[in-house]
Amino acid sequence: MPTIAIADVVVQDRLRTFTDESVESLADSIDRLTLFHPIVINKDGNVLLAGERRLEAAKLLGWKSIECKFKEDLSEDEALEIELEENLQREDISWQEESVARERLHNIKIRLYGKPRHSKDPGWRLQDTADSLGISKVQVHRDLQLAQALKSNIGGTIAKIKTKEKALRVLKNLAEREIHKEIAKAEMLKRAEATELGEEDSLGGISLLHGDCTEILPHIPDESVDLVICDPPYGIGDEYIITGDKGLKFDNDPENNLMLYVKVIPHLYRILKPATHCYIFFAIQFYQPIRDLCEKAGFEVRLMPLLWIKESGGMTDMDWRFPPSYEAILFMSKPPGRPLGKQVNRDSFIIPREHASKRIHPMERPRALIQEFMEISSNPGDLILDPFSGSFVVPDIAMMNERRCIAIEMNDDHYNAGQTRLGLVARQQEVIENEEQQE
Repeated sequence: MPTIAIADVVVQDRLRTFTDESVESLADSIDRLTLFHPIVINKDGNVLLAGERRLEAAKLLGWKSIECKFKEDLSEDEALEIELEENLQREDISWQEESVARERLHNIKIRLYGKPRHSKDPGWRLQDTADSLGISKVQVHRDLQLAQALKSNIGGTIAKIKTKEKALRVLKNLAEREIHKEIAKAEMLKRAEATELGEEDSLGGISLLHGDCTEILPHIPDESVDLVICDPPYGIGDEYIITGDKGLKFDNDPENNLMLYVKVIPHLYRILKPATHCYIFFAIQFYQPIRDLCEKAGFEVRLMPLLWIKESGGMTDMDWRFPPSYEAILFMSKPPGRPLGKQVNRDSFIIPREHASKRIHPMERPRALIQEFMEISSNPGDLILDPFSGSFVVPDIAMMNERRCIAIEMNDDHYNAGQTRLGLVARQQEVIENEEQQE
């Protein structure tokens, strides 16, 4: 390997700068392990092309000369190595170009200098790429991840993101989301195998339970539910009152309804699996006490409630009061956190109410809203709990989206109407499957 006197190397103005700490770190590495990678010199004028930090480290070590390669002697990989290093010095380089270039440079370095099998073997490591670029090992690792993602089936999505930091967050969320999906698939296979063996799955499919949820919830096993969508009576006095053959059970007295939350919320936390979500519809005037109950139970509660914008206001005395046009939903998770199942760009959902002719319950939530919650916070095969089912929209949407559901309702009329609704859904699904088989 030819050498050149360090005093003869010409260093022209270069875009990159290095900290004293990074040069000292490289000098220490060279002193312990020797110089694996020579600097690159243009033979015409001894101008430095690559390896400025190695040159500075050699000066720090007191060397008088240093191994070098001249540009005319370079192989194809070595020429590409210089080209990439020069491209990475561009001020206008995009994060996408930067990540791809860093990955290519790392791979070329490995081809040129070998990949060590053991910690003490010579060869090119991730840390060497970091040192050569004057960045951290973590930064290089993240660039390699992004470069791989840009070449994958999600490359189009990742490439559109404006900043590298946001792209990394999205990539992390997508990775965790795939893990959750794989877990859900595994659970579905286990249930299918159990069915083939003739074993009963007590929580399989859609379970409609007729009764008081405060009496039923204690019997649901710990950490058995993947998502809760909870829509209890609001307790604001002028709301629809649940009646029926069982009589007035949950009236709209504020004190009584807050006591209902006291009984229900700890059970919701207990039966949810770790890293799952819970949505609770509530009257905005009771935000603080309900939030306090949720946090006391152990939930991590989003500070700002989600909003369902109903498009038009409710029935009030228009001359004296603003008509309510939205409802609030507490969004919370059972630790540890988990990514949302789809990207969302706002915390409000502008979805009109179902037409009165299609509703079987006066407080029925639109199907599109429940669909959004399921897509954001569950996967096929997951078990969803709806403790105040009322209209049975939650099990309805769950059935159509390959989710399981436990739906609880105490009112006789609403329970019967819900059974009818779900029977119609099942028949519609059967018709669709028959048509698909005929095609």
